[in-house]
Amino acid sequence: MEGYGRKVARGGSQLKLVSLQAQNFKKLKLGKPLQFSDGIILITGLNESGKSTILDAILYALFGRVIRP
Repeated sequence: MEGYGRKVARGGSQLKLVSLQAQNFKKLKLGKPLQFSDGIILITGLNESGKSTILDAILYALFGRVIRP
C-alpha cells in the first residue's frame, strides 16, 4: 500500500491512500496495483466480487490484521 500522511489540527494526522497492491491475499488477484484518485473512493460490484476483500487488504496493510465488527 502506498500513501502519505500529514499533520492536522489538534496533533492528529491524515492518511491519503494512493494505491494498493496485493499478492496471495485471500482470493484477491490484482494484476497491477489499484490506483486511487483524489476525493471519495467508492468500491462497487456484484456479490462475491471482492469488495470486502479490498477493504480487508487495506485494513491489513494499516493495522497488520483484519478488523471486523
